Amino acid sequence: MTDVDSITQTTIRIRGVVQGVGLRPAVWHCANELGLTGTICNDSEGVLIHCKGTASAIDSLLQKLRCDPPYQARINAIETAPREQPISANTFEILPSPADSSPGLKTGVSPDLATCPECLQELFDPNNRRYRYPFINCSHCGPRLSIVRAIPYDRANTSMADFPMCADCAREYHDPNNRRFHAQPNACPECGPQLWLQDSAGSIDTTIESTIETTDPIAAAQEAIRLGKIIAIKGVGGFQLVLDATNEQAVAQLRQRKNRPSKPLALMARDLDVIHRYCDVSLLAHGELRSTAAPVVLLQQHPHHEQAPHHNHAPLASNLAPQHQTIGIMLPSSPLHQLLLHAFDTPLVMTSGNPSGEPQCIDNDNALLRLSAVADLFLLHNRDISNRVDDSVVQIIHGEGIGRKIQPMRRARGYAPTPLPLPPGFDSPAGKPPDLLAMGSDLKNTFCLLGSGNVILSQHIGDLEDAVTLRDYEHSLALYRQIYQHQPECIAVDAHPDYHSTRVGQQLAQQQQLPIVKVQHHHAHLAACLGEHGWPLAIDEEQGDSVLAITLDGMGYSNQDDSIWGGEILLGNYHQCQRLAHLKPVPLPGGNAAMTQPWRNAVAQLHTAIGWQQVMQEFGDLNALQCINHQPVDTLLSMMHKGLNSPLSSSCGRLFDAVAAVLGLCLPGDDNPTGSMDFEGQAAMALEACISDNDWRHAKPYPFLIQQQQIDPAPMWRSLLQDLLDDQGHAKATGLIAARFHKGLAQALDQCIKPLAAAGDIQHVVLSGGVFQNQRLQSELTNTLQQQGFTVLTHRQVPANDGGLALGQALIAAARYQKELAERSTPCV
Repeated sequence: MTDVDSITQTTIRIRGVVQGVGLRPAVWHCANELGLTGTICNDSEGVLIHCKGTASAIDSLLQKLRCDPPYQARINAIETAPREQPISANTFEILPSPADSSPGLKTGVSPDLATCPECLQELFDPNNRRYRYPFINCSHCGPRLSIVRAIPYDRANTSMADFPMCADCAREYHDPNNRRFHAQPNACPECGPQLWLQDSAGSIDTTIESTIETTDPIAAAQEAIRLGKIIAIKGVGGFQLVLDATNEQAVAQLRQRKNRPSKPLALMARDLDVIHRYCDVSLLAHGELRSTAAPVVLLQQHPHHEQAPHHNHAPLASNLAPQHQTIGIMLPSSPLHQLLLHAFDTPLVMTSGNPSGEPQCIDNDNALLRLSAVADLFLLHNRDISNRVDDSVVQIIHGEGIGRKIQPMRRARGYAPTPLPLPPGFDSPAGKPPDLLAMGSDLKNTFCLLGSGNVILSQHIGDLEDAVTLRDYEHSLALYRQIYQHQPECIAVDAHPDYHSTRVGQQLAQQQQLPIVKVQHHHAHLAACLGEHGWPLAIDEEQGDSVLAITLDGMGYSNQDDSIWGGEILLGNYHQCQRLAHLKPVPLPGGNAAMTQPWRNAVAQLHTAIGWQQVMQEFGDLNALQCINHQPVDTLLSMMHKGLNSPLSSSCGRLFDAVAAVLGLCLPGDDNPTGSMDFEGQAAMALEACISDNDWRHAKPYPFLIQQQQIDPAPMWRSLLQDLLDDQGHAKATGLIAARFHKGLAQALDQCIKPLAAAGDIQHVVLSGGVFQNQRLQSELTNTLQQQGFTVLTHRQVPANDGGLALGQALIAAARYQKELAERSTPCV
């Protein structure tokens, strides 16, 4: 007998997102085909296999696991070891999970998964018992995080507990040969959740009754959409507002009812053919749209006159994404969405079901109360949403020298809470870091659990200024800690003393008598990007593992000098960071008001660079400056002169706001007397969107002054104002001027980086912070730095904005612990 035919016993340990994703039945099938005997089960470490058979058969099983696992599984590690204890079984069996098999951070709860091809085929098969059943799922797809209430992940601990399985579904659930084996949300029309359509008073709209039979709620909803109605539907992780994306009047009505004047609205399309009619779709975008996450993907729109002209389809409404060239669009993420979209060969608006500024509704009664003034009809069902999970949003970054890459902008449904591995060095021989909880930021909040070699970044929670969102944050914190049996030994928070997330973290630390680590905002941005790239931890911070980081965002509190940062060049690693250079600080007149009113930043920037009176003397004929001068400018100048409510800030986001205002974007007007932005980042997004490819090709960078470790935009302002004056009345100049600003900023940052890198012999540059969601700036700066020989690290797994901040906080806190542990273990000389 050869070695490959000899009988052997092996233990196989599989780690990663490997529970609730069909791995056990896949292994069961493969093991039986290969003639192996033994067992497989879930436990607190992941999936554990004990098998007996020929060495070649076991090798074949391992090869299958490595090369062809279930497509929704995320295997981080496969470990093997000889098994001494005899395996007496004559078959290969799937065993129940041990009583103490809580998932822990080593395994993880699967994200919600879009409908798989097999279920989709059954959904539209008239001969299938689940034909047109909107809650069809199997072990390869369906709700996960959104229905979990507790551990272990069994049906009794999900919102499916109220739906006892019928005999047919139970038979599938207990049959390893069936792809619904242990699929916790398994159901059918006889035993599962039910769907209905109603208005806010509980009855069916009479205009619908007169046109279509109402016994089919989906068909009735489709007809209502065709009639211009707004439907609130209960989706996977929350309610969504749905209407015809080609109906300009319906879109305008939604904006008026929801008090959402200009923020872009997400769309959903039936299939890729529909998306191709309206948008450019690269191969990378194609794959992301069809992935199990089914995120919203930002795509370039075809010009309005080119949208589906040969198919007799209406163009998209022009008010879907004002002042934007891109639009966010996704494919159906659930069977309910598949059924609803099936009858439409044009996209539908699919935007969050919430009053303006509040989180998505998840409860039927709450939605009927809060959305009654927005939606005409409600498509409801009786399966509870246990956890609010927004749609994920990604964009495609592309440019010369960097190709095309996915960048997450909101990490939620389909991605969270997939674990991320700890970078090398954190599990050092000196000792593992303690279990840590990082609280995140106040805007675009996520939180992070660290332990057992992994980090778990939560789904997007939102802005904690809203009381409902803050309660949802606290609910999700408690749920994650219970699901993962996570008992933190340390709490990491942002250094800003007034953040809600910081206060919640401080209260938790006080209640449980835990140490607290305060992390500077931009240091956390740096560490988050390093972490997702697997940058190793060096125990000694002087060992040369530092990088240069350009961190650009709206604002972040500095615990070094109590100022507001936002345009920084840092030298650092997980242990420490040092500010080497920055944008020249400029006042924020009115404090928080300057965060929302771009004209205030225009006054501050121009007054700092040139002097307001001089600006008006030389350039006062410009329409934008005349508009701004009708605001209480004298009051702002006095505030800045006296230092009243005008903190200095190096914010790059506010520089973008100022340039946008001077170009006439987001200025006060009859419909907006205060000039306040409708949503965060509106002015900066409009500034980028006004640039055409032709503008970009012909733009030469504006000059910036670099001296005394400051990047001063004063020369840029004078050149920009002169260009505006020369081209007054020519709107086409706006895009070229915006392009010159983007290129000038990228050039200035590059010029600032080069001597700093040479002085420290640094080869790696991190780009992080919300400003780097700007595709033009990120691509230009990445290309320029790469041409200088730098390796550029940008975000590809977690958002560049504050949605990734908690990851950085957790890694910095863990690094500090490792350093302290190493210092304590060093013998005295």
